[in-house]
Amino acid sequence: GKYVFPSFLPRVMSLPQWLARPFEEPMEGRRYMCSDEHDFVPPTAASILMASIVAMARRLGGIPMFFGRGTAIVSTRCGFVAVYLSDDDRFLDIFALGDKRLELLSATVAHLIGTALNSYPGLQLSKARLIRLAKHEVNDPDILSPCDHPLLGPCRIDPVATTVLPRPQPIGPEWVAAEYEGALPPVPSWERDTFRTRVEYLVETHKHDHILHKHDHILQMLVDPNIVLERSLDPVPFEADSSDVAAAGPPPRETRSDQAPLIVVAS
Repeated sequence: GKYVFPSFLPRVMSLPQWLARPFEEPMEGRRYMCSDEHDFVPPTAASILMASIVAMARRLGGIPMFFGRGTAIVSTRCGFVAVYLSDDDRFLDIFALGDKRLELLSATVAHLIGTALNSYPGLQLSKARLIRLAKHEVNDPDILSPCDHPLLGPCRIDPVATTVLPRPQPIGPEWVAAEYEGALPPVPSWERDTFRTRVEYLVETHKHDHILHKHDHILQMLVDPNIVLERSLDPVPFEADSSDVAAAGPPPRETRSDQAPLIVVAS
């Protein structure tokens, strides 16, 4: 049929067997969680995002591979992308597989931010790193926040600190930059002499929101290394070498792994 109604599809309990081999590729993923205990990700938000990544996949020479309620898996010439909404609608997982996984993840997150800003400005999400466990790590008692993911199998969820670079660097390759330009809110006509790209405008208009010390700051959702620097948080004090500090400004303050992720805007 021509139309798919994601809310009418069955929940995904496990990965289809015919997708097992592509899912053995290296993976990069993030989990976006509702900040307030009474919030949830609207099913329509996941549906809009699913439609966006299907359109992105077609632009990148791919096709939709699998749909479920709150779940979409697509192929592209650069690898695979998946979106998964939890059963309780409390978090949204986005991950990419293949050699270009970070670029694909970056482009997909741009669509998530565009969906949030354009259709759900009140949606507040914090970010964590989604990591698939190796076989020898499955029963490791030192692994924090383990989970059994229906698509990925055993995983762990690592909180991250996000530092916004003082000035966004050019995003590349060109197809990733094109996805940002298509996904993010447009630059107002009166600002077009100041901002060349939608990414620059996004960072400039939101970079001072960190004064509120909110871990659901819109910029902390970003993953592209040309815009932000991410560091996994753990119980030990943060230590950075001088080259990191020079590139990204001062390090974030020490944060325990059970605290909310932190965002810092470098000056």
